[in-house]
Amino acid sequence: MKRILLFIMALSTVTGCKSQADKDFAKLIKLCNNDRYSEAIQFADTCITRYPDEYKFYSERGFCHIQSRNIESARADIEKCLHSKSSSTRCMALMGLVNEAEGHFDAAENDLKTAIAREYAKSSKSLYYRYLGDFYYRSKKDVPKSIAQYTEALRLNKRNGAAYYNLGSVFFAVNEKEFAEQRWLKGLKIADYDETRFKHMTFYGLAYLYFERRDYWKAKEMIKKALELAPSNEQYLRFSKTITEQLKS
Repeated sequence: MKRILLFIMALSTVTGCKSQADKDFAKLIKLCNNDRYSEAIQFADTCITRYPDEYKFYSERGFCHIQSRNIESARADIEKCLHSKSSSTRCMALMGLVNEAEGHFDAAENDLKTAIAREYAKSSKSLYYRYLGDFYYRSKKDVPKSIAQYTEALRLNKRNGAAYYNLGSVFFAVNEKEFAEQRWLKGLKIADYDETRFKHMTFYGLAYLYFERRDYWKAKEMIKKALELAPSNEQYLRFSKTITEQLKS
C-alpha cells in the first residue's frame, strides 16, 4: 500500500509539472503571436531552464529569433529541437526558414517540402504551405508558384489569415488589385489571425489600396482599425496623418 501511495504521489507531481509546462508553452505562443519577440525569448529562456527536455520551447524560441533576425541563434535552437525530436515537422519547417535566411535556397525548399510531406494535421500543413509560398515569392520571385502554395494553404485551412494576407499582397504587387482586395476582405470576414500582425497589415493594405483609389474615407476607416491593433506603428501613424491631410484639402 505504501509503495502504491508513493507511486501515485510521484505520478501526480509529474502530471502537475507537465500541466504547468503546457500553461507556460501557451503563454509563450501568445507572446509570439502578438509580436512580443524579445519578451518571448526571455520567457523561453526561463522555460528551457525549467523544462530542459521539452523540445517545443526550443522550436518557439527559434521562431522568435527568426522573426528578430537573429539567425545564428535561431539555427542553434532549431538544431537542438531536431536533435531532441527529429520527427518534428515544426522544427523541420523552421529549419527551412533558417536556411532561406542564410541563402541556402535548395536546402530551404527541401526542408519545407519535407515538413509538408510528413505532416498530417491540416492546420499545420496549411501553415507550412504558407511558408513555402513566402519562400517562392520572397527568395525565388516566382509569383505563380507562390500563389499556388497560398491557394493550397487556404484549401487546407480556409481560416488561415496569414495566407489570405500574403496572397492578397502578391496580387497587389503584380497590380491585380481587385483580387488583392477580395482576398483581404475575405480574410477579415472568415479567418483567424493567430499572428496579430497579419490582421493589422491587412487593414493597412486596404487603407493603401483605397487611398490609391482616392476613396479617402474608406482609407481612414481601415487605417484606424490598423492602429487599434498596432497603436505605436510609426508607418501607420504617418499614413493616417497623410490621409487626414488629404481629407482636409
